Amino acid sequence: MDLLLKKVTVIDPNSPFNNKQVDIFIKAGKISEIGKLSKKGVKTIESAQLFVSPGWLDVNANFCDPGNEHKETLANGILTAAKGGYTGVVLSPSTKPAIDSKSGVEYIINQTAKSAVDIFPMGNLSAKGDNKDLSEMYDMQQSGAIAFSDGKHAISNTELIKLALLYTKKFSSTIVLYSEDPHLANDGMVNEGKASASLGLKTRPAIAEEIAVATNISLLEYTEGRLHLSLVSTSKAVELIKAAKKNKLKISADVAVMNLVMNDTATESFNSNYKVLPPLRDEKDRKALVAGLKSGAIDFITTNHEPQNIENKKCEFDQANFGVAIMETAFAALNTHIGKEIELSLLIEKLSIAPRKAFNIEVPKIKIGETANITLFDPSVKWEVKEKSLQALSKNNPFIGKTLKGKVIGVYNNGKLL
Repeated sequence: MDLLLKKVTVIDPNSPFNNKQVDIFIKAGKISEIGKLSKKGVKTIESAQLFVSPGWLDVNANFCDPGNEHKETLANGILTAAKGGYTGVVLSPSTKPAIDSKSGVEYIINQTAKSAVDIFPMGNLSAKGDNKDLSEMYDMQQSGAIAFSDGKHAISNTELIKLALLYTKKFSSTIVLYSEDPHLANDGMVNEGKASASLGLKTRPAIAEEIAVATNISLLEYTEGRLHLSLVSTSKAVELIKAAKKNKLKISADVAVMNLVMNDTATESFNSNYKVLPPLRDEKDRKALVAGLKSGAIDFITTNHEPQNIENKKCEFDQANFGVAIMETAFAALNTHIGKEIELSLLIEKLSIAPRKAFNIEVPKIKIGETANITLFDPSVKWEVKEKSLQALSKNNPFIGKTLKGKVIGVYNNGKLL
């Protein structure tokens, strides 16, 4: 599809038009012209404050397919991602069955081929997610697995982590870990802190994450492998990662939207849509996460998208499953809640360029002759999030009924506009 974008402000540090307002003409999937343009008979997009950036990439989202298609499907997940501004998604392998073989990886790739959203599967680190034996890593990597993880199942078997870091060095892949000591976490539901004192719920202390982060960094230093720490949520963890980077270890990290925009006081409402992993931490931790993004200690932002059907979410807080489905509202939530703490250009860099660099995925550029892989958005639009307007099959979105500022206008990728 040919497309003309009128009066768009470019946010792309790799573009000669960065921070400039221009017209962009896309022809046959490539950026054909940039300047002051006029085209007849071509689909045209205009908005009050239209911005364009390299397409956003979400990492470690869960589309629940195969196995839990009543929560989400690959086909609908792609539409949900596009509505949220994402032209690429790295999928969690935590499905049923787990993606722990080449056939599982090939299923994801075959089901999502030629879509407007690029899908990159991760393979399970352990066979069947059993925390005992390594999966068929090399075969999965050859079939298209971009990294290896057990999702949000924290691996307590340090020997297994060590072997995985050593083994993946042979084919330059990345181990992705959710860091938590399961004994210290003790099946807690909320952060241990002042906000939890009156809730009567089991707590999940920050030290459960921090000890695991320290252990995983030690294993990385020993093996000299490549490690990505996913869903960092505490100030101490940020400091540990900063020190590891200073020591030149091959390490990267991400933070979830919810942990950036909210603190643990939200759980005082007993709204199960605030029950997430990692749990919402206190305000000191939240501010440290924002500071970590700005300093580069944390590389990028993930939605931590995890759809849950109504039976598993609209119930008592202690009975509800963890997780939120917020891919469609991620940018708006960030722009609304931390827009004054982090400038727009850096926020977009953490959504688009940084995650691709961390996983060695080619970074799109807004230049003449480049393949068009872009996200269109207007940071000035105010809108109310309504359940009926959400694309996701599961509606466990904590922003339903709230007014947010900033809206995705569309995405263009692989010659398709969504």
